[in-house]
Amino acid sequence: MQTQRACELAVGLLCGEPERAAATLGVTPSHRSLVRLVAAAQPWLRSRKVQGVGVGRRVRQGVRFADQPVVTILVDTKVAARGLAHPIPQRLVLPGHGEVELDVRPVGQLFAQARYRVSRPALCGSSIGHAAGGIGTLGCLVRPRRASEAVYLLSAAHVIAPHGRASLGDPIYQPAVAEYRPPRSPIAKLSGHTALSRGRSHANSVDAAIAELTEPHSVVRDLLAFGLAPKDTAQVADGDRVDKVGARTHRTSGWVTEITANVFLRYPNMGGALVGFRDQIVCTSMSRAGDSGALVVDAQCRAIGLLIGGSDTATIVTPIAAVLREFGVRLA
Repeated sequence: MQTQRACELAVGLLCGEPERAAATLGVTPSHRSLVRLVAAAQPWLRSRKVQGVGVGRRVRQGVRFADQPVVTILVDTKVAARGLAHPIPQRLVLPGHGEVELDVRPVGQLFAQARYRVSRPALCGSSIGHAAGGIGTLGCLVRPRRASEAVYLLSAAHVIAPHGRASLGDPIYQPAVAEYRPPRSPIAKLSGHTALSRGRSHANSVDAAIAELTEPHSVVRDLLAFGLAPKDTAQVADGDRVDKVGARTHRTSGWVTEITANVFLRYPNMGGALVGFRDQIVCTSMSRAGDSGALVVDAQCRAIGLLIGGSDTATIVTPIAAVLREFGVRLA
């Protein structure tokens, strides 16, 4: 039976990390079998139908087999192989690991999920936005790891730092100017954000931004609808239950279906551009437009990730460790 590690290596090979995978397999990236494997995968990997690749568990007729890891190929819709110019194979062969099975799962097209919506007060989990863009969700509060009195709010970059329309120091509103006139006083100023690379590579790992609160006590640490603040951070495994509170769908739950996934998201506020991400968490659908930026927590209310997008059947979450590391911050 194929192992979790073999599946992770296969994902690395398929998604542009041949050096790391080859080193683990004990061969060179130019090893003939690896070159053939990667070359043969390119036609179907580059298909517009493929939305991402991750490690999940075998599902047959609605039954999930927790002890059977597979490489999951996320597609917009599932069609018969005979209808495809480049069908997805049923398995790959890794040197020293034998066959690794591929499982195809339809998730629809994945979109960044910002949306215009008003809500009050500015609790973690409520709506938030930049004057030039749509509204998403205020995820949580963070502080610098070094000694500092500064407090920042954390959300998705496409929510509070819309591509090409935001600069450091910009005011962040709750609610957004577009939805409430005259505008209320801003609650924060944009302090940092990730830049996104377009295209069908997986060059991105984080879609996030922080903004320093103009008044340290203007945002409540507790998560709306939870009544408590996130206690700590944690990692998740596929099959774990997770929760979030978002500006659009309020409090919802889901289950992790894939980890270390490489996915493509479409960004409406970037002209519908396709943006590739690596090392993401895929969950069952628990979000809609307006929930981007929401903090996702486990059953113990420990932060596990930041919601960045999804579809009608899947939600995409960035591991919280990567987000905090990006800005050198910790939970407040």
